[in-house]
Amino acid sequence: MATKPKTRRGPQARGLVRRQQLEDAAEKLLESKDIDQISLADIAKEAGIPVASAYSFYTNVSDLFSNLLVKHTGLMFDAAVAPVEPAKSESWQMIVGQVIDGIADYLRSSRTVQQLRLSNKVMPEVRYTDERPRGADFALRLQDLISEAYVLPACVGGERPLVIMLDIAEAVLVGEYLRTDRVSEESVEEAKRAALAYLRLYVPEYLPRRESQPDGAEAGGDT
Repeated sequence: MATKPKTRRGPQARGLVRRQQLEDAAEKLLESKDIDQISLADIAKEAGIPVASAYSFYTNVSDLFSNLLVKHTGLMFDAAVAPVEPAKSESWQMIVGQVIDGIADYLRSSRTVQQLRLSNKVMPEVRYTDERPRGADFALRLQDLISEAYVLPACVGGERPLVIMLDIAEAVLVGEYLRTDRVSEESVEEAKRAALAYLRLYVPEYLPRRESQPDGAEAGGDT
C-alpha cells in the first residue's frame, strides 16, 4: 500500500507560515521605506506577529534581509537566463546582452530588489552575506548557454572572466541607480558595452557555431 507523503503539522508548520509572513511584510515595507529605516519590530508589527516571536526566527533585521537577498538573487539569475534561446542567437555577444537585459529587468521589477542589491544604504552584512549565491555559479550557467550554440574556447582563469564581466555590468547599473534612483535603458546599454569590452579580452570576437546534432545523437565535447 502506498504511503501518503508526510505533511508538516503543528509548531513546525506555524513557524514556516510566520517566517513567510515576516518576509512578506519586509518586502511590503521596502516598497515604501528606505532599508536603513526599517527595524525588525517594524516588520513584526506589519506582519501582525509579536516582536519576541520574530526574534525566534531571525537574529536581527539584517538576518531577515539577508534571506530576502538570497531569495531574490536566485530568482534574478533564473529570470535572466529563462528567455534566452542560444540556437536563435546571432552571436555570443547577443547571448551575453540578453542575460544582462534580464538582470536589469529583474532589478527594475520592484523597489525591494533595488534596495537589496543596488542601494548604498543596505547593511554590509546583508550585501556580503555568505549565503548569497556565488557569482561563479551563475557565470557557469552563462558559459553553458554560450556553449550550447558556439564552440567556446577555454578562457584563461576558467569562469573568472565571466564573473568579473557580470560584476562590471552590475557596477554600471549600481552607479546609475545611486545617481538617479532608477535603472535606465541608457545605463543597461552602457553596462553591456562595458561588460563585452572586458570579455573580448578573453573571448574571440567570432566563435564557430556548434554543429547541430541529428535527433537522438549526443553532442560531443570540444576538441
